[in-house]
Amino acid sequence: MTSVARLWADEGENYAFDFVGEFFHLEGVQSYPNPVQSPGPMVMSVDASPAGQKFAFDHANILFAAINVERSAEAVSKLRRNADGAGRRDLALWSGVHIICKDTEK
Repeated sequence: MTSVARLWADEGENYAFDFVGEFFHLEGVQSYPNPVQSPGPMVMSVDASPAGQKFAFDHANILFAAINVERSAEAVSKLRRNADGAGRRDLALWSGVHIICKDTEK
């Protein structure tokens, strides 16, 4: 995410940089035009594991929570406490819902 954030930075059309990280080695990288959003597009992450939650707390704007209906209130409360504890009160929590509409036997 560090290299992506630098790509998204509004440094102008002729700005280029080098980046050496654990997984990427980039030379003379540039991105233009820059994203319309500032400081960059929204980043969404999934909370499938503790590592996924940590990534979201460190880098994401939205945490897409894999929650089932039976434990939704408990899970959202726990995620909110963890996000608050990580200093991410601004982190949005989203979840998906499947609605199936069809005739019943009744």
